[in-house]
Amino acid sequence: MTVKDNCGAETQQTFSLKVNTPPTIGAVATSRQQGSPSANSTIANVNDVDQAEDTLSVTVNGGTSATVNGVTVSNIAVSAAGVVTADVVATCTATNASFTLRVTDSLGDFTETTLNVTVTAN
Repeated sequence: MTVKDNCGAETQQTFSLKVNTPPTIGAVATSRQQGSPSANSTIANVNDVDQAEDTLSVTVNGGTSATVNGVTVSNIAVSAAGVVTADVVATCTATNASFTLRVTDSLGDFTETTLNVTVTAN
């Protein structure tokens, strides 16, 4: 880029502009039986063209764990292949629950999706 002021002084500067593409996330529906022990399950898949998948951060309802209608999602992990796993457990009185999953990259761009957990009677 060349810039010239009103007196004719001129300077040149080269710069590069990096455009960050937001990461993507797709939820994987999960089901649990009331009162069953916690099980580690695939809850989503993530991708980012700008950085390695296992460097992405995934949260549930804005934190590292969340409980809705007696269903708890915790211990979220992201593999190098972009597979997101978590411990999912339903209490004896749990009912169907929905959670907001958010994937965030190192530059702060994010995408959200809804994880639905279907609960069957014990």
